Amino acid sequence: MGRPINNKYIGCFCNSGQQIAATAYFTGLGGTSQAWIASQRAVNTYTMVSGCGGYSETVQLTNGGVALQPGQANITVHPYGSTGSGALAIANLGVQSAVVTSAGSGTTANGYAPGQILSVNGGTYNSNQQGNVRVHSVQLGAALATSTEGYTVGDTFTWSYTGWNSPTVIQVASTTGNGIIGGVTIASPGCSSNTSITNTTAYSSSVTANVWATSATFKLRWDITELSTYNHGDYTAPPSNPVSFTPHSGHGTGAAATLTYGISSAHVTNTGANYQAAQVCVSGCGQAILYANINNCGHVSSLSVVAPGTFGPTRPTVSINPVATQEYAEVVKNLTVTTYNYNTYEWVPTGCTPQPGQAVIQTA
Repeated sequence: MGRPINNKYIGCFCNSGQQIAATAYFTGLGGTSQAWIASQRAVNTYTMVSGCGGYSETVQLTNGGVALQPGQANITVHPYGSTGSGALAIANLGVQSAVVTSAGSGTTANGYAPGQILSVNGGTYNSNQQGNVRVHSVQLGAALATSTEGYTVGDTFTWSYTGWNSPTVIQVASTTGNGIIGGVTIASPGCSSNTSITNTTAYSSSVTANVWATSATFKLRWDITELSTYNHGDYTAPPSNPVSFTPHSGHGTGAAATLTYGISSAHVTNTGANYQAAQVCVSGCGQAILYANINNCGHVSSLSVVAPGTFGPTRPTVSINPVATQEYAEVVKNLTVTTYNYNTYEWVPTGCTPQPGQAVIQTA
């Protein structure tokens, strides 16, 4: 069989302070006691002596988490990253995406334009970190003819310049004397990301029944079809959906959208102590990924946002935990320990700081 454990780690732990220590059940004692190894009988079977030296018994290593029975003992193993506690953090949210729920309203003087920056109304945010969105594309929401003569019901006007994803078409719905346009209908609102759009943008082509018809002019209201995030913001209390907007410049009223949020920042409120490595857990199913930065003193100094995830307007909770947990030895050898979790580590005595791939084994 040989002796897999070096002799210097076997014996009474009152001598050098580096002997392997265990917790064993001694029949004569009628319970458990701290124990030390007097001799090894098999791979994981030992003669152990109670800490007080009054009891000796042959015992076999067993897994933790259950009450020890006569003939059983266990040895604790603390893998790298199993220590640390007390760290706390909070997460703030920023705008990730916006889905338009109301495209716009109001008069033909109150339309939006592609490229326009809109501030998100409501919510509580840090400093000047208000969320902003950018108008990506618009469609025609209302049209009013302002100078016309000689037109016929059914005549059409089309906007289809560079930047139009689909043409905008309006049709004459009614006329008065001399073919003055009385009303129009929107045959196709179109979709455009042309940043030169205004409420007086002229049509690119027309189809009229009368070749002598004079050029028509229109007042137009462009409504939002798509928004993109311009500034995520940093909210401690995001606004509830749907949200409204205030233009930074230009016109536009009545637009609203449903926003989704991701973690924009994470702040450590208590650094904790004794961390070797830590994992950050975020509540919900938002799939956010945060990384904990540990300083040389074992404190969680900061958190980095690796992936913001997707959340509703309620901030998720953040918890910081050691990356490993206490395990129990199944087989101890001179240089390695294999645990009941099927992990094998290079082991070091209590009091040493383990490195990745190492574990502190119970010694005294």
